Amino acid sequence: GDLILIIIDEISLVSHSLFQKVNKRLNEIFEVSDKSGVYFGNIPVLLFDDLAQCEPVAAKQIFWRPPGETFSLWAD
Repeated sequence: GDLILIIIDEISLVSHSLFQKVNKRLNEIFEVSDKSGVYFGNIPVLLFDDLAQCEPVAAKQIFWRPPGETFSLWAD
């Protein structure tokens, strides 16, 4: 593949749920198991924005961790 970097701008507007879905979909596209410890299809991801600037509309912020969840793409 020719994809070498994924850039996400305005990351403060991306919800926790959407961030998880992007990871899952890229793993599906690049045939990476969710249990492999590889994220975003093994493609580097560059995030831009001021996290204190805006919050996603009617959703949890990207770094929110649901109660009982032991893993977070943001923190781990």
